[in-house]
Amino acid sequence: MLSGVFLFNLNGSVLVSRLFRNDLKTGVTDLIRAHVIQNPEATAPVLSLGSITCIWVRCSDLYVVAVTTENAHAILVFEYLHKFVALSSSYIGARLHEDAVKKNFMLIYELLDESMDFGFPQTSELSDLKMLITSESVRAGEACKAEMGPPLQLFNPTPIQRSWRRSDIKYRKNKCFVDVVETLHLLVSPQGQVLRADVEGKVLMRALLSGIPECSMGINADLSRFLDTQGPLPTGKLQLADCILHPCVTLGRFGGDACLRFTPPDGEFELMRYRVLRNIRLPVRLNIVVDEAARQHIRYKVQIRTSLDSQLQASDVVARIPVPPRSTLTLCSTVCGKVKHDGIDDWLVWRIPKIHAGNECTLSVELKVGEAGSARWERPPVQLDFDVSMFTPSGLLVEYLQVTERSNYRPVKWVRYHTQASHSYHVRF
Repeated sequence: MLSGVFLFNLNGSVLVSRLFRNDLKTGVTDLIRAHVIQNPEATAPVLSLGSITCIWVRCSDLYVVAVTTENAHAILVFEYLHKFVALSSSYIGARLHEDAVKKNFMLIYELLDESMDFGFPQTSELSDLKMLITSESVRAGEACKAEMGPPLQLFNPTPIQRSWRRSDIKYRKNKCFVDVVETLHLLVSPQGQVLRADVEGKVLMRALLSGIPECSMGINADLSRFLDTQGPLPTGKLQLADCILHPCVTLGRFGGDACLRFTPPDGEFELMRYRVLRNIRLPVRLNIVVDEAARQHIRYKVQIRTSLDSQLQASDVVARIPVPPRSTLTLCSTVCGKVKHDGIDDWLVWRIPKIHAGNECTLSVELKVGEAGSARWERPPVQLDFDVSMFTPSGLLVEYLQVTERSNYRPVKWVRYHTQASHSYHVRF
């Protein structure tokens, strides 16, 4: 699929060049440097240059560029590039940047060789790569070494019970952290009707556990269609539209309910990914009223209110309200947050650090519109971003988490919930 992967710094110098096939001509790095790195008009992350296609991601002061001569799947290439950046950062112990690449270039080459075979992705699982790559990275301090776990061994005399986990892992303090992260997608009509509401969620886990632990996790979701067993499961469970499980997971039954049984990889991994399309709870609502009765004047009244439990709050609330071109802000009244008029992109940006449960924030704005702006204006929707901790709009909950290991240690367990809306909450007006 890929012909090569290159790492450039901001000056266009090649730091790492790994070719997987012989279908690239000489001077391909000069083309990338001229049309991608040093071209201010190259804003799209995909660019076709004759017979080759360049797909790249930006990480700190680096460009990670994948080159292909075939009609490759762009989303799959982006997925691999982001995985490669995450793997490199995990091995180095810090965010990937130019100095880290220079100090660990041999490690970067090994990661490319082990994760890719003749241009086709093979594995991006950190626990699998730990079994194959034994090069010591140059890390900053002992904290990074502790993060990577015990020293790596290529040949282990003890039989491996799981391909994604070594059997000689030891920790002084055994910990297990679970994060349920959900992204809310919402589209509301000018009349306040919800046109689209769905949730994309993922269950992330950070397992710092010794030995070969067996974990059982119960969630309040209907897993009957994924469970090969007879007999109906209790109704009233959360309905999942899609569900993708980590290869380590096997489905079983616990007390009549379906549960996830797995031996976790060492460190961070994604246990589960899912979608929910029904019975979505909205933590934040936005209403907007526009008055264009006055000539060359337009008035906005925007209200943001929360519908959360008393101990919760919405943080980092940002409302991007579109305004006509060449408009001037003449009146702005609010007691919540700060408002900034972005005349370049024609937005009013209203930032509120926190909105507590049950509170309502109101913004009143008046703008003067020029002749060019009042002639024709297609109203784009209002965008709302926010974060809410310890809340899930889908209602997904981790009911229990049991960890069993033959040494009978008792790990520290913690479950957190996080809801976010980032350029995915739109209100038409």
